[in-house]
Amino acid sequence: HTMHVGLNNTDELYSVVAPMVEQDWTSEPSLYIPEGPTFDNEGNLYFSPLPNKEGLSLVSLDVETGKRNWAIKAESGGGAPLILNDLDNPGKQVVYHCARDKAWAVKPSGKIIWETESGLSLPDDKSVTTHCWGMNYVAKYDVLTAVTIDAHVYLIERKSGKLLTEKPFRLPGKIAPAAKQLPAKAVLDSVDAVMAPVFDNDALFTSMINVIYGGDYQVSNFYGSDPNSGRLYIAATAPDADDGKTDGVSEFGAIYSVEVSKSKNGSFSLEVVSHKSFAGGTGSTPAISFDANRVMISDSSNLIIAMDLDLNELWRIEMDQQIAASIAISSDNNELYAVSKQHIYKLFDRVDHAELAWVADLDMFPDTAFYYNYNN
Repeated sequence: HTMHVGLNNTDELYSVVAPMVEQDWTSEPSLYIPEGPTFDNEGNLYFSPLPNKEGLSLVSLDVETGKRNWAIKAESGGGAPLILNDLDNPGKQVVYHCARDKAWAVKPSGKIIWETESGLSLPDDKSVTTHCWGMNYVAKYDVLTAVTIDAHVYLIERKSGKLLTEKPFRLPGKIAPAAKQLPAKAVLDSVDAVMAPVFDNDALFTSMINVIYGGDYQVSNFYGSDPNSGRLYIAATAPDADDGKTDGVSEFGAIYSVEVSKSKNGSFSLEVVSHKSFAGGTGSTPAISFDANRVMISDSSNLIIAMDLDLNELWRIEMDQQIAASIAISSDNNELYAVSKQHIYKLFDRVDHAELAWVADLDMFPDTAFYYNYNN
């Protein structure tokens, strides 16, 4: 029920499919949906498209037909919606959605429970990216969290929708340089040209590939929540000076452990309790193991790095290509899965080192150009 299955971002999902898979329906061809959709217990889908001509921020689709159930219009969108069980109504669920400037709690019927201002404003320049990476949840305090692409964090009380951060917290990094492993410029230009008239954006593909590989922004993917401590784990750019020069660009990436604290008077605060920097940026989502004793991340130097929850390094392994998105962690057998632009990898976590089990090639289009097999 989140972008990476659960609050830990393990990407582990038990499912059964038929030997033959057939297309049932196609829906919303004019909306670009890079994150989600997520689904409720009835199978209905919820997603937040990137800025679009209709001004849609959250859309619900019927599982049987693919038709639009309802939509919420707003000036900005966000990441994959978060769906939680309704603690006050057993058997029911609530959809939580955030944008840079607002957040919502919505019933599956489309009825808005609350709508809250985040404390962040939208820029006058509509070309500036204002993406929000979707909501996560800190069960320890029953609060919702939101992280933006420019590294702001805000908290909201789940039940009431009350904003708990008087001033949104911001991580200390600066923007990252452009990603290293982009497709050829001719490929980027040709795909941008095809997408432009449909999605009303001249450089959508280029910007999305940059985000996937950690370029141009501060936070390039979703973030994790430790169900025990309530800490957030956010992959972002490192503090500017960590790369040896203070120039407004963070050449290094970092993972931050952010403490969510509640004082005796009921006020909330956020604090970076530790961070680990590494050469090169990252487009990774931190993945927290099922037993919440370690966190996995990848960087732009082809490394997968395992740490304990205090961000002490346990091991690292170098792959032959940069790893994209998050590391998928199995709850049994110490198995890990990762993807690059052309491969799928299986590894074993051997406590103090990693062992590569196998590599699968993405070669399902053998008669087409090299770049069509990119795992984007």
